[in-house]
Amino acid sequence: MAIVTGINWLWVTVIGLGVGIISGGLGVGAGIILVPALVFSLAVDQKTAQGMSLIVIVPMVLMSAIRYAANPSIKIDWWIALVLALAGIVGANIGSSLAFALPADILKKGFAIFIIMAGVVMLWK
Repeated sequence: MAIVTGINWLWVTVIGLGVGIISGGLGVGAGIILVPALVFSLAVDQKTAQGMSLIVIVPMVLMSAIRYAANPSIKIDWWIALVLALAGIVGANIGSSLAFALPADILKKGFAIFIIMAGVVMLWK
């Protein structure tokens, strides 16, 4: 089901490629880049952009995780990763329920505040 008409598929491909490079290279969540790209470049509403971002992230994360785990110079603590993943599943359920209940404009503002705060903390440290 198309939610955007007149899609420039080359532009969509460029966005996906860029998100993959930045996500895999910097270890950042693709949603930080993909959600604004979908909202501003393709005029997708906030909640739909968040949902599409989460769907896109799954295969990208699997590819990056496989490559990181296969790198002998990177030591993965599988127990910590497992506990984080299990807690993250519970948190994702709670977070998506909150997102469904909130108006899109509140989500958009909250997302913007989160990105700004994350950037400030990273620059500060």
